[in-house]
Amino acid sequence: KEEHRLMLRLLNKIEQEVTRRNKKSFSTVVRLLEEFCELWNSHELKEDNFFKFLKKRFSSLPVEIMIIRQHRELRSHWEALEQAIRSQDAQQIQGVLDNDGRLLIEKFREHIKTEERFLEILILQGLIVPKTISLSASNSEERLGHFLFA
Repeated sequence: KEEHRLMLRLLNKIEQEVTRRNKKSFSTVVRLLEEFCELWNSHELKEDNFFKFLKKRFSSLPVEIMIIRQHRELRSHWEALEQAIRSQDAQQIQGVLDNDGRLLIEKFREHIKTEERFLEILILQGLIVPKTISLSASNSEERLGHFLFA
């Protein structure tokens, strides 16, 4: 959840800076996008591992399949943005932001909401327990990311 909150804060800052459209805000947008890129790539890797583990442990979950599909869709849009950032070409970055930026920000927000709802369902069903809850570790528990699996 904390990672999601950080991502949402970054998305809000990016959106604000994109709206300003001046030279100073452009360099800020690039810096924020690079920061988001690093966070998203790390987050995506953790989630891929998380869903692979869930699939092995609980077989296929429809929501899990939907979230993986969303990751692929976000990845294709995100790769265009990453490529523009790497080019350091202001016009290319601005073009990608104009074409895909706002749409991508909204898709990320919706995706995060979907993930949060999915995690809440898993917690309510007792399939996972947030790591912050103090439990004695036993051999029957498995740890992955921010959760314990009973």
